[in-house]
Amino acid sequence: MISETWVLIKRELEKWYKVPALIFSALIQPIVWIALFGNSFNPTRLISLDTFIVPENIPPEISESIMAFVANASNLILEQTFAGAPNYLTYLTGGVLSTLILFSSAFSGGSVIWDRRFGFLDKLLVAPIPRSSIYLSKVFSTVIKALIQSSLVFLVALLIPGGLILAEFNVTIFLLVFVSLFMLATGFSCIFVAIALRMRKWETLIAVANLVNLPLLFASGALFPISFMPTWLQTIAKLNPITYSADLTRTLFITGTVTNNVIFDFQVLAAFSISLVILGSFVARYGLRE
Repeated sequence: MISETWVLIKRELEKWYKVPALIFSALIQPIVWIALFGNSFNPTRLISLDTFIVPENIPPEISESIMAFVANASNLILEQTFAGAPNYLTYLTGGVLSTLILFSSAFSGGSVIWDRRFGFLDKLLVAPIPRSSIYLSKVFSTVIKALIQSSLVFLVALLIPGGLILAEFNVTIFLLVFVSLFMLATGFSCIFVAIALRMRKWETLIAVANLVNLPLLFASGALFPISFMPTWLQTIAKLNPITYSADLTRTLFITGTVTNNVIFDFQVLAAFSISLVILGSFVARYGLRE
């Protein structure tokens, strides 16, 4: 079973890296995500000395106090609202990593639909290989691609000016971040591939992915603290695994320590991943029978 699964995984990866457009997309997407999200959603730029103008009729001593407050506004916003992050991009990177995992996993079923359309899936179903190998190859090839793209996002965030600033980064922190993203990718890929096994049209997959992606993104703590949300939306965000993945990653980036909050987030992600692996396997079993 392992050898058959590995052969199919290599096939999926070859389909990915042998197409220049896909490789270009994988390389450019992290830069676009960091550049757009980091600049478009940066709340610390709402108040700055470059854009703030004090009315001329205000006394000089009051004007000086106002300008001093404005000059320190970004630091106050980061300290009191964004978990003490040194800059907004450091806060954002954890959320972008988790969101990229979601988007990569959501379209993982596309390979299943194309294999079905061109008859390759039918050939696999009659071949003397375990059917679980078909399912697992789709899942783990997606996980590998998602982790590669996440690694690129991390490197880009580290290298760009005013980018990611790490409090400390050792082997323990690296492993926790990597394993948490791996669990998130595995859970999402399992359920999306399993659903795709029961689909016949690419358009259906796109519709399902779009229906799921945006609500999961905005009903999470990926871009902003969930304390900004109304109470009912906070309740939904606390059920969203993206919230826990983003919180775990950014806490490790900002503090450099394994806190009780990090341990709790890790446990939630583990439970989420195991649950979706079991559910996805159950759904896939019936999808491969058709």
